[in-house]
Amino acid sequence: TGQRIVTYLKKELLEIGNGELPKDVKLFAFDTASRTAHAGDEDGVFRLGDVSLEENTEYVCIGADLYDTVIEIKADQDRVANGETPLKPHLHWFPAGEMQNRGLPRSAFNTMLGAGAYRTLGRLSLFVNVPTVLAHLENAMTDLLGGVQGTRSAAGGGRTRLLEIIVVGSLAGGTGAGTFVDMAWLARAQ
Repeated sequence: TGQRIVTYLKKELLEIGNGELPKDVKLFAFDTASRTAHAGDEDGVFRLGDVSLEENTEYVCIGADLYDTVIEIKADQDRVANGETPLKPHLHWFPAGEMQNRGLPRSAFNTMLGAGAYRTLGRLSLFVNVPTVLAHLENAMTDLLGGVQGTRSAAGGGRTRLLEIIVVGSLAGGTGAGTFVDMAWLARAQ
């Protein structure tokens, strides 16, 4: 999972930095699965030795029970099909009718247990939690921009501040594959 990738990265950075992360690095793992959903890991936290991600600072759960949201999206899509104005046009990309017709149990729509390899559910979890994600990104960027000086010349020969953001994740599941592009856009929009 993306959480494991970021944990491995943190471990490597700590080893390189003799136990300290570089001051110009912030790590985040946005995942739908809550910590308690990771079977086999003590208390649901993935660890590499004594290295793990800090809850709500490096690890942020964006999982949610999406069942009612899916019903609302389907109702809104039906309203639009009948010529009415949409209430949630930003969510019309979601195939609500198709997901309902698959006969999935209600629990399949609860992404607190992971997105279950459904990219659309991973992406919908992100859309439902955009304010949380943006707040974490904005806070990290504000902290980092105070100390990062760029090397590219700005117009007029001055120096500009640079911030490099690297988005990593697993494209094999539902969360990483469903949110990868949107995460990059959200980060860039900040």
